[in-house]
Amino acid sequence: MTDVEDPVITCPGAITLNTTAGQCTATASIGTATATDNCGSPTVTNDAPTAFPIGTTTVTWTATDGAGNTATCTQVVTVTDVESPVAIAQDITVSLDASGNATLTPAMIDNGSSDNCTIASWQLDRTSFDCSDIGTPVTVVLTVTDGVGNSDSTTALVTVEDTIDPVVITQDITVQLDNSGSAFITPEMIDNGSYDNCGIVSMSLNTTSFNCPGLDEAEMVTLTLTDASGNSSQAHATVSFTGPDRDMDHIADPCDAEQNPDITPILGLSPNNDGQNDTWVIENITDYPQAKIEVFDRNGVAVFHTVNYQNDWDGRRNGTGDLVPVGSYFYSIDVFGDASLYLKGWLYINY
Repeated sequence: MTDVEDPVITCPGAITLNTTAGQCTATASIGTATATDNCGSPTVTNDAPTAFPIGTTTVTWTATDGAGNTATCTQVVTVTDVESPVAIAQDITVSLDASGNATLTPAMIDNGSSDNCTIASWQLDRTSFDCSDIGTPVTVVLTVTDGVGNSDSTTALVTVEDTIDPVVITQDITVQLDNSGSAFITPEMIDNGSYDNCGIVSMSLNTTSFNCPGLDEAEMVTLTLTDASGNSSQAHATVSFTGPDRDMDHIADPCDAEQNPDITPILGLSPNNDGQNDTWVIENITDYPQAKIEVFDRNGVAVFHTVNYQNDWDGRRNGTGDLVPVGSYFYSIDVFGDASLYLKGWLYINY
């Protein structure tokens, strides 16, 4: 006699499992199917994996009797991930750039965050920083989220620093000496548009006052700029000076104890058109256009007078144009035209 009757099998009900701690799968028991047969107890097997992945898995149960007759049923196993990631952060120091800004990424804060499956996203509650954040560390929140939406957050401290030196731009200047021969300058007079990514808090000069500097010399000064973080830079500039200098010796009059202009009259004149000493030459007199020149004969009669002398007197009397006689003549040079300094002496005229 042959057994052709299949067994009867009943599957366990559908089941929902949570992932095993620290794993992205579940390994919990899913129950056991029951089976009967007309000829004894059938063998029951299933195709369930060793560990169930996240999502839905259909398990097929099979009952086999001694004659090889089989019957099947299915069971749905659903695995869910309810385990949150573990957020791990690290404190960090960031430096501002030349525009005074810094940008933070989650990767810079993350310090090995993990999840039993995979982390799908990392987020920071703040990523931009500027000069106003220098000083007290800023607290940021790092949030990590896995593929099914579980998340965890932690905090870290962000220290913002400025390590960029100011950019110093200077300009050379010329200043007027005062009535005592002194001059005073300020950093603002030397500065020519210096700047810093977070602003300049102080400007200073190594020298701000000058007493009787030479009018033909320039003094070098150093401008130092410092920002709020203590970064500093320096650059140089030159300061030139102007002031009254009646004797043209490059010493300002208030500082010049002896005003001795470099004026030297030639003491001979022979206006005979031989190309030598045809006019009266007063060396450097053209540098003193205000000078008053007078020449007198031995009787004290003026024979020549002028201002802004151009070394062109050829011995002719003012008014008539006649040549004066051979002889000695007294000259008077009012150097500054204000009777403060005279040069006097004798001039001999011959033909």
